[in-house]
Amino acid sequence: MTDDIASFLGEFEKQREAEIIIPPNTLQEKVGMGGIDPVMLQRAEDFLKSNNQDFQPIADTYFDLLDKSIQRILKEEIIGDEAFEALLYPLVQLKAHGTMFKYPIVTEISGMLINFLEVIKSLDKDAADVILAHKMTLQAVLSRQIKTDKDEEGRALTEALKNACMRYFQTYGQS
Repeated sequence: MTDDIASFLGEFEKQREAEIIIPPNTLQEKVGMGGIDPVMLQRAEDFLKSNNQDFQPIADTYFDLLDKSIQRILKEEIIGDEAFEALLYPLVQLKAHGTMFKYPIVTEISGMLINFLEVIKSLDKDAADVILAHKMTLQAVLSRQIKTDKDEEGRALTEALKNACMRYFQTYGQS
């Protein structure tokens, strides 16, 4: 699904990149060269598979950041690149954490919105509506515990969001 929207949005020139910062490899500095013990790797993998921590409180932190950013943008307290950065930070966090907390649909929806934000030129009211639709869908996904887009409900939600992005571009082009 995200590939569909990414290929559609690929027709537009990117206005910004969701910046990927590669942190220093402090783990490698601690363990040295030559790799990590396979037993340790397996323990880490098992931990991730058995992770039962509730994602909702973590996600709520990022939803709050999104809400505050959207409000500041609509009040024109932040504009331009600063506005986009304020939106991208919580979205990148949601994308990164979604699959780890067994919600790949959160990763997918967040990625779709990141792709949208990469190609629009400015944040107008209609773009804010698209962003809010994605945020509300993410909140619904978590509250209803929809993990993937493999079932009918998840598929319908992601398809509706993809269509919202496409309608925006059919109406405004690249804004």
